[in-house]
Amino acid sequence: MEAHELPLLQTIFTELRKGRHLCLEDGAPFEALAADPERYQSLFAALGLNLVFHGRGFFYLDDESSPRAAQRMLLFTAILVETLDDQGVNLDTELTRLPILPAKLPHLQHEKYARVMAEVDVTTEEALLKVLDALKRYGLAEPMKDGTWRFRTPAYRLLDILNMAGRSQIMTEGGPPARDARSSSPLRLPHSMSGQSPDMESIQAPETP
Repeated sequence: MEAHELPLLQTIFTELRKGRHLCLEDGAPFEALAADPERYQSLFAALGLNLVFHGRGFFYLDDESSPRAAQRMLLFTAILVETLDDQGVNLDTELTRLPILPAKLPHLQHEKYARVMAEVDVTTEEALLKVLDALKRYGLAEPMKDGTWRFRTPAYRLLDILNMAGRSQIMTEGGPPARDARSSSPLRLPHSMSGQSPDMESIQAPETP
């Protein structure tokens, strides 16, 4: 199959290059990738891009993204994760099920969290909502009809990064260890954590809130 014959190639390329993470919820683009991942990976590799399949069932490009946007998303998630941890929530199983209420987010309501968010210029409710919008743009979260938000399956990539770097380090330093912005994404995972080629039978349907 020639490159131009790959299903939905333009749509997939456009979405991934925008930084979006594609999972089963995204329908046809994800299904096309999962049906023939090696051909898509070969094509992206020829373009100097690394198409990764994460073990939890989603694709993304291990590529450069906005360092500031990445820091904001990581800090937002780190604070939410710490709050849920304190409540005894099992994030491995509940991350995508829990409703996120924008009006009750702790990020600006507690001094220690507000101080951390201020380091990435998030000091108002409007700025905090823009972080949610960024999570939506990257395919990591989505708004629900009842006004709440929820994390999508690809948000486990953020949880991986937090666990890898150490949540306390993220919280105290305002983001992950500095990297060369010309060569590494602030959201890049070590090769050993990058996932594998998908087996469609092993991909479960996304959970609903």
